[in-house]
Amino acid sequence: WSSGHNNIGDAKRHAYWNAILVADWNATDAEGFTTAYEVSGLADGAAHNETVMDLENNATGRSLYSTGASRATLQAAVTSAATAGSLVILDNLGNTNEVGLIKPSNQ
Repeated sequence: WSSGHNNIGDAKRHAYWNAILVADWNATDAEGFTTAYEVSGLADGAAHNETVMDLENNATGRSLYSTGASRATLQAAVTSAATAGSLVILDNLGNTNEVGLIKPSNQ
């Protein structure tokens, strides 16, 4: 999970980050914080498709939290979501001109 950009590792990091934020705070604050973070990146020149990918994975991560879930349980839920194709990645990992398409994480 520690390397890569717009790939499965990136998707898992975003989902896990959001699941942890819900665990530590709540879903509303987690959504507000992470959406603001992504919008600020877009304003600073981040590619649109990367922002969409991140927002999708953030939302999925927030949905994976269940009351009292441990970090290990959240990590396992994120891995399962990635294997099932519930997270999204870009089809062209080298894309910088916003033409890459978002696809399920299991493809």
